[in-house]
Formats: sequence, structure tokens, C-alpha cells
Amino acid sequence: MIASNDISVVVQGAVDRETTKKCLKSIRKYLPSAEIILSTWKNSEVNGLDYDILIENEDPGAVIHDFVYGVYNNTNRQLVSTQEGLKAANNKYILKLRTDFYLKGNHFLNYWDKFPCTNNKYKKFNHRVIVSSVYSREYSDVNSSALPFHPSDFYFFGEAEDIKKYFLNTTLMPDADLAKYKYKYEYNKPYLTPTMRYSPEQYFCLCFFRQFINIEFDDWTDWNNENIELSKNLLFSNFIFLGIQEAEIYSDKHALAMVQESEISGLITYKQFITKYKNFYDQNFTEKDSYTLKAKFNKHYTKMIFPLKKIYKWFNELISVIYYAIKLILRLLL
Repeated sequence: MIASNDISVVVQGAVDRETTKKCLKSIRKYLPSAEIILSTWKNSEVNGLDYDILIENEDPGAVIHDFVYGVYNNTNRQLVSTQEGLKAANNKYILKLRTDFYLKGNHFLNYWDKFPCTNNKYKKFNHRVIVSSVYSREYSDVNSSALPFHPSDFYFFGEAEDIKKYFLNTTLMPDADLAKYKYKYEYNKPYLTPTMRYSPEQYFCLCFFRQFINIEFDDWTDWNNENIELSKNLLFSNFIFLGIQEAEIYSDKHALAMVQESEISGLITYKQFITKYKNFYDQNFTEKDSYTLKAKFNKHYTKMIFPLKKIYKWFNELISVIYYAIKLILRLLL
């Protein structure tokens, strides 16, 4: 297993006293000799937090892109705090982690060398990079529209050269792409209310792979059979997709999605990744070669949050119906 003193952990994002403290404390526990870099904003309250290097960045700001739910587009915030943290990393391997995540173990390291086979035509990393299966998507869970080039941005673990290569050559998302973007195919929208050109996950992914290959994908409505297939080849040739049981990397903020991962359609789950890997890269691979753990969330907790998921899904569907009804009425009136 990789030694923790060979790892730099870049913890990026806004500081919240409780969640950030929990994050840093968990790193010291499960990666005791790792270099911890906290990359956040100037004037953040960092007294009492356990880190080795502090990076205080100018906040590039954010704009609302979802005017129904009031959601901000934080793509540039994530990019700036990640890039500046990566620049300070000194070790052979890097774990890029958001400040609202924490470790429950170091089990993700056991998967590092379990998937050596790949397709060299599409391989762009020195070594596969580990990412979260939660919100690594192939299609929308709302309307099944395709979502190519969408590996999760929750965390990344890999060789320092690869992680830096993935982020450091990416420029800030242009203002015109942050919100109110005019889509090429309005009817292909994977989600109804966002107005950004690409999701943050797609933007980072596209900026990286476009360094090596021409990708025709004007915005997240511009999907077709060709770029969907290209996305699959690139994602499954370069990443390892781990669920919470395999990675032991958690978030209380996203606990609902993480516990009910298997019920969210469109995700690239660990099980799906294993199937693809065996079918296309290593037909001799067997499930017993992996280190799958049992879920660590108890049944009471799962039962407690499951109704919340149903309520959220119902509310989201209601908003969608209202949205299309208003759009139809306005079209008839005008």
C-alpha cells in the first residue's frame, strides 16, 4: 500500500469550523504522515485547524445560475482553490478533497493497483485516477438525457503529475458560460433549471481531454452517439470509480446521495465500473480481487433519510411540471 508520507492532501474550498475541522482531523488519523494543504479564501477563520500549509486565495466570486432554486455556479471557486493548493503539493501522490468531505479510513488506497489494464488509445494519465462514483454520471436521473464527460469532482486521488495535469492547465470558466447560457438544443437539457453551459465536472473534464483530442460538444445539450461513445472510452480508460464502501470517503452534506447511490439512475457505480473493466479491459478480472466492504451506515439511518429522498424527488418533478406548464402557456399567449 502507498505510504501516507508519499501523499499530499489538498483540502480546498470554504472553511466551515466544524466540517473543515472534521475533515482535517480525519486525514491526520487515517493518513498520519501526509502533507495537508488547506487552500481557502482570505480572511477565513482557520485558528485551531490542523494543516501543514495554508493557502489564502482571492475569492473569484460566483453568480446564480439556477434561478428557481437560487443555486450559485461555484466552478471558478473550486478551480482557483484547487489549482493554488496543487501548486504547493510536494509529494508523489495527491488526494484532492473538498472541505465538506472526510475520511472514514484509507481503504481507497487498496484499489490503486487493482485495475492496471486500459485502452492505450484513450489513456491520458500515467495511471488511472480514483474518483467518486456518486455524481459520476452517464445520464440524468431526472429525464435520462445523456451527460457525457461527467466524472465526479468530489475527490481525486492519483499521481501528482496526473492530478496537476487535470487542473492546472484549465482556465476560469468565462462569464458568458457561468449562467443564462443559450443552449444549442433546449430539448436536450439534462436538468430543467440550471443555466450554465457545462456542469463543473464536465468543464474540468473537457478542458483536460481537449489538450489531447478534438471533442465536439458545444454545451451540455449537444450530445450525440459519437461524443457519448468517446466519453465512455475516455472515462473508463482513465478513472477508477469507487463507492463509499470502497473508498471510505464521506460527506454529511451529501449523505443522502451516498447512502442511496444504487437508487440514483445514471451514475457510474463501482459495480458498473467492474463490469466494464472485465468486459473491455481484463476478462480475467474477478470480483474477489477487489476489497469491497459492507456499507457502514446503519439501517436506522438509511430508513430515516430514505423518505427525504422521495420528498425531494416528488418536489423536483412538481417543479418540472410547473416549469413546462408556464413555458407552454407563455408560448400560446405570445
